[in-house]
Formats: sequence, C-alpha cells, structure tokens
Amino acid sequence: MTAVTALTAAVTGLAPFLVPLASATLVVSAGTWVMVRRDRRLRSHLPQDRPPYGDD
Repeated sequence: MTAVTALTAAVTGLAPFLVPLASATLVVSAGTWVMVRRDRRLRSHLPQDRPPYGDD
C-alpha cells in the first residue's frame, strides 16, 4: 500500500504541471490537424500534370 500512497502523492504534486501540459498538447494536436487538412485540400485542387512550383 505504500507504493500506491507514494504514487498518489507524486501525481498530486505534479498536477499543477500536468494540466497545462495536457492543454498545450491538445492545442498543438488541433493545430497540426488543421494544417494537415488544409494542405490535403489545397493539394487536391492542384493540376496533376505539372509541379506546383512554376512554369520552368
């Protein structure tokens, strides 16, 4: 039972750090999801017969 008590105390001590860390993780993952989705949408509208970088 001592290990459970020590683990509970450690998690309680880290709680002020875990909440902002979880929030930051959610913000970064949501931003990444939006950028990937936007990139896929833009690439789907590009013409397939020429590269997207110009008229070389």
